[in-house]
Amino acid sequence: MIAAKFPREIPAQKGDNQGVRAVELRVVRDPHRAQVHGELTPSARQELAAHDGGNAVRLEEAFHEVGFRRMPGDVDLFHGGKSLPRRAAPRTCATIFANGEAMAIIRILSAGAAQAVVEKIAAGYSRDTGYTIEADFSAVGAMKARVAAGEAVDIIILTGALIDELVESGQVARGSRADLGTVGTGVAVRAGTPLPDVSSARVLRGNLLAATKVVCPDPATATAGKVVMQALERLGIVDPVKPHLRFFPNGYAAMRDLAGGRAPYEMGITQITEILANPGVTYVGPLPGELQARTVYSAGLASRSAEPGAARDFISRLTGASARPVLAAAGYEFDR
Repeated sequence: MIAAKFPREIPAQKGDNQGVRAVELRVVRDPHRAQVHGELTPSARQELAAHDGGNAVRLEEAFHEVGFRRMPGDVDLFHGGKSLPRRAAPRTCATIFANGEAMAIIRILSAGAAQAVVEKIAAGYSRDTGYTIEADFSAVGAMKARVAAGEAVDIIILTGALIDELVESGQVARGSRADLGTVGTGVAVRAGTPLPDVSSARVLRGNLLAATKVVCPDPATATAGKVVMQALERLGIVDPVKPHLRFFPNGYAAMRDLAGGRAPYEMGITQITEILANPGVTYVGPLPGELQARTVYSAGLASRSAEPGAARDFISRLTGASARPVLAAAGYEFDR
């Protein structure tokens, strides 16, 4: 069910001054045309009847077919007899209006490691094109699960390996993968506290054992969390560090907790891009030598994107040569 609120009254039919200010709509799919129609729900009929003397049928008849294919969850909103495209994820309850016109939306599901650059590129893209960018960021495992569950999305940004898996499963368009760059895993401390030595596995081991708390993303869903657990196993200190280890849904959440800590000798480990983007923490350095794992992050076009042209354009801006300075400042590295 989608509740749609309108800025002005919606006439029951062309030229009719009667109408309602809020109408609930539901989506029904035409099996012959694979297009989406609007249909009044029972509560909307009652609402309209109260305002318009029972003329609900006239408003419903005014709903016409959409002239192009739509995604599940999309619906047309009407104002003054004019069809206004609604392009938003199913969880969005109302179209965003600017000067009475609907605004097109690009929906992104992204790894937290790309959050800083996606937000920066998105701000410029919105200014240049008028598109609204709706982006969610979290651990790669959580984002992949949402894609697999069928969530409406235009662009998916995960590790290159996961994008390849989604290509094979048909959820990312073949040939659309574009790499942002490579990100390493690093160590952080709360801003203003002494920086521990992390230059070798031996000294890092000692500092991890001395830490009162070590925060990192959850290894069940996050790339950096898996790297942390592998490092602890290589160092042979899983059991002594475990009582002080705290998992978070993603690297940003871990860094926020570290920034807000008060105890001495607290440390955090996550992707370097997630450390550099948080002003409340200080980047100490990368995991040393054999403990390090560098990950390629990539963007892909969702196979069922409602805005494939704009999505491809955004991916080009995010991964093209002009974005290299932004990516490098955020902590990305490049092979060439």
